[in-house]
Amino acid sequence: LLGLTKKESMEYLFRAAEKYSGDKNKEDIALFFETAASLLADNYIYRRGGAVPDYTFSEEWSEDLLFSAWQWAVSAPVLLNSAINLKLIVENFLLCIKRNGGLNGNCSWYSI
Repeated sequence: LLGLTKKESMEYLFRAAEKYSGDKNKEDIALFFETAASLLADNYIYRRGGAVPDYTFSEEWSEDLLFSAWQWAVSAPVLLNSAINLKLIVENFLLCIKRNGGLNGNCSWYSI
């Protein structure tokens, strides 16, 4: 994700989501969300004056989007023990990033 545009980053994340959700393995999906949360948090903190992360998102990722998606990634694993389709959980996370920049509460797991 080093300096990737939002579109390139989304394509990368969707490929990763397909890999993880295709396995139907909750542990892999939990790792996906843990990794996403870490990347998003590092980039959000960097934008707020923190240390430069190992992987930086392009400037197309607003602070609001980074924060909203980070919070979703932290909350999403709660759904892994529900009856909701695992692929749907991952795809909803990625779509919340894409739609409306994750603003106005659109990046919430309550929507599924």
